[in-house]
Amino acid sequence: MSLITDPYLRTIYEEAKSVYEHAPMSFWTYFFNAHFPEKWFLYDREKPASEELDPARRVDAQLRYFEAGMKAIRVLCFHEAKKPNVPDSKMELVEGQAIEACATYCHNTHFTHVYAFTTIGTEARAWKYWREPGRVECLTDSMGTGVREAYIDVDSQEASKLLAALKHMKDYPPSRYAATAQSNVPATSLINPSQAVPSQYVLKSSPASQPLQNQSSAGSSPQWVWSAEHGRYYRWNADRKTVEWAEKASSA
Repeated sequence: MSLITDPYLRTIYEEAKSVYEHAPMSFWTYFFNAHFPEKWFLYDREKPASEELDPARRVDAQLRYFEAGMKAIRVLCFHEAKKPNVPDSKMELVEGQAIEACATYCHNTHFTHVYAFTTIGTEARAWKYWREPGRVECLTDSMGTGVREAYIDVDSQEASKLLAALKHMKDYPPSRYAATAQSNVPATSLINPSQAVPSQYVLKSSPASQPLQNQSSAGSSPQWVWSAEHGRYYRWNADRKTVEWAEKASSA
């Protein structure tokens, strides 16, 4: 089912086929505003995942919502985007950036989970990051990260999966991790209820014997991010498809 449902979306969709990165971002801004028209949602561009931990590291966009009588604004979904026809290395980078933003936000705010959209041109995948145990789950397929053919164009029959992901985000917004002993958030996505959460996405620690500065150049991973809660650095490793934690090197 195509999500291009009116002439306005069609016009901006065709414009988004441009080689320039700003054109797809204009489309996605219009798209998210159309699918989240309620007054308590807002789509923000160029904001940090955590102003406390890393105010200089900005995410392309955030879908946010007002909570508790408009006393607080929370992040529902991070959006990282690339223009059409980018190489696979750029795809892996944009997924790593999105997951890194999710991890930063969850570990700083103590929310159970948060969502992410990664887009290449007018194609997208939807993700759900769980704070415990540092696991990322794809809401639109079960193929894991770094799979180019898994991206779904909004003007295709497969786009119904993107629509289902948007509904899931609305139905299950993030909640405080410490609020209850047992979360009422389902362990698997309602979008693919028959599929188990991929087991390869677990929190892993980097060897304590390796100095932090040596690890920071490994693979195609984004930069290290400081977790004040854990007193350690972490990053998303796109090559290994894990969240890596860095330990202090032994002084011996």
